Amino acid sequence: MIEHGRGWMGAPTSSGVRAVKYKYVELGSGEREFYNLALDPFELTNQINNPAYATVISQLADHLKGLKSE
Repeated sequence: MIEHGRGWMGAPTSSGVRAVKYKYVELGSGEREFYNLALDPFELTNQINNPAYATVISQLADHLKGLKSE
């Protein structure tokens, strides 16, 4: 799990998860980011709206939700 910064009431301004090949982040603004680190190691192209990654994004979002609830 990745957390960055502290916003209102101590809540993180962003949180995410990183797998070997992927990184998924939810920003405090409600925006989301997803990167295929094998193809884009510098995280230059956000793939959050790419339907080819819909299943992986859903799995990582569910995993992050579970981590945040612990």
